[in-house]
Amino acid sequence: QLQQLRAIFVKADELYTDKIQEYADRLVVGNALVLEMKPQSGALKWNSKAWSATAFSLAGDPLSAEMQTLLAQLKQKGVYLVAQISICRDELYGSRSTVVTLRNDAGFNYTDEGGLWLDAYSLDVRNYTVDMVRELYDMGFDEVVLADVMHPVLEEGVTLQYTREMSTPASPINAVCGFALSVADELKERDGVLSIYVNSQSALVGRELT
Repeated sequence: QLQQLRAIFVKADELYTDKIQEYADRLVVGNALVLEMKPQSGALKWNSKAWSATAFSLAGDPLSAEMQTLLAQLKQKGVYLVAQISICRDELYGSRSTVVTLRNDAGFNYTDEGGLWLDAYSLDVRNYTVDMVRELYDMGFDEVVLADVMHPVLEEGVTLQYTREMSTPASPINAVCGFALSVADELKERDGVLSIYVNSQSALVGRELT
């Protein structure tokens, strides 16, 4: 029962009042703004009170009163507000916590050309995600998009260590789908919309699923 979304994407480094107002003024045929509230760097664009954010100093600066007023005004004008947060790509959280990253056979953090990978199986990552989404709803966002909900595509012979033992075999599909179902279930009483970007090449296993 959702309507078509035509949005302008606002990068994390452009999240200040004048720039957001500039993008809002461009919404001639569009109806929404997507604000990147947590980029792959892991630096939050708001002062989160989530346990992980405070424990590992991930919280950003509070949104200015001017920014909060602008977002409220845009909602009153009918602009649909979406917050986007990166999940499994998070350099800050991955570098500060020893229990949330994927590990290689040697026990070191698994990295590739894109940087560190958080483990979608991690209960800390799942709880952090739920806490962030709830805060963003409370801030007035109509929808939260979970970006980078994915698992690395591994070369032949490469294996990973996960953050916990499971009763079912560990796999990219189980990690990603399990994460999505777990987070959605925790947020089933939500008022806002929850979306997940899924690219079958990078999110799951780099091959067509059957």
